[in-house]
Amino acid sequence: MNRRQFIKTAGAGAAALLARRGWATPLKENGSMSATRNAWPILTCRGSHYEIGRQHGEQLHDRVRANVAAYVTPHTAGREDWADRLLAPGYEADEAFAPWIFDELRGIADGSGVPYRTIRHMHYRIWNALDFAPATQCTTIGMVAEDGRILVGGTCDDPTEPYHMIRYVPDDAPAYVTITWAGAGWCHNGTNAQGFSLASAGLVGAGFFRAAWQNYVGQAVVHAGTLTRALLERCHDVPDALALLKRAESLNNFVLGDARGNLAAVQCMGSVTAVQHAEDYQGLVFTTNHAFMPEILAALKERNVTPEIYDHSQTRLDTLVKARESWPRTEEGMKSLLRWRKPSAYDGINNERTAWATYAYPEEKPAVFHLAGRPVHENEFAAYEVERDYGPSRTRP
Repeated sequence: MNRRQFIKTAGAGAAALLARRGWATPLKENGSMSATRNAWPILTCRGSHYEIGRQHGEQLHDRVRANVAAYVTPHTAGREDWADRLLAPGYEADEAFAPWIFDELRGIADGSGVPYRTIRHMHYRIWNALDFAPATQCTTIGMVAEDGRILVGGTCDDPTEPYHMIRYVPDDAPAYVTITWAGAGWCHNGTNAQGFSLASAGLVGAGFFRAAWQNYVGQAVVHAGTLTRALLERCHDVPDALALLKRAESLNNFVLGDARGNLAAVQCMGSVTAVQHAEDYQGLVFTTNHAFMPEILAALKERNVTPEIYDHSQTRLDTLVKARESWPRTEEGMKSLLRWRKPSAYDGINNERTAWATYAYPEEKPAVFHLAGRPVHENEFAAYEVERDYGPSRTRP
């Protein structure tokens, strides 16, 4: 059996498994498929970025307002000007790097009826900017599967309720699917119609974030969620993404994979980008919430910055290093890593957290990706597929 025949047979077996587990038959709509079990609802937004934002705001009106009430108003009521001053360096960095994000935020505001300034505060996670809250569970994992697929997954330290699954169809970029915070333009993960997938995780805890933000790159860094969206819109593959990351001033972790078989973990701090390629690490790469790649540690040392490492971040990293030796390189192996409590370290609150996996299929397979999302406490993943865009590139220069 050749590779193409193997993948075709494996795909048929996976479809049969989904049927046995009780998923409703997905309905195809302009290249997208939706499943209905243990899933976030999926929303399709298309057009200009303003129109995408307006559709987002209109269709998620109630959830947007609930997120504002829970996460923004308690921190900014009566001091909106002060919040704008605090976030101004981030606004400036994003305006230079991805100005279209502000068109989308204006659309969300108009569609939801929430003031634009409030939506902007939510996009920039004002609650984190105020108290430098530590990132406690974000983990990204990349795996080269036995059948040739590139599996990219992650866990997130946010509750599940604020999120929604959105299929973006911009006028001037490939379609892509993400798990997005309702009322904001940022996302943690996603995969696009040219077979490029990513998952992101906060690089820093509280003290580390403050030290890096103030002493290392100054304050003009591209917002991590804006950067994630830009990667999905502009990049066809991992080499494209690495080139873009080297041009961006940012603080974040990524696992990047594509349908050409590339897979890498990346840590970014300002102009320094450190990369670990899967072929050098037994086909399994990952990041947690602290700097551990030598290039980043050396850059910090040069600037006399001592990063603060939270025990559970190191624990997750150590656990994944051990898993590298023997963990199954399969879809179920990836799901079990995401489902397993150890990578997230916080058994007590895992039942409120999120997990996802994006699968970049080899180029010869018609469906280039599968995205699955679920709350961590659920036993099953819900499946979505989008077919490959074989047309010419529509990414921005």
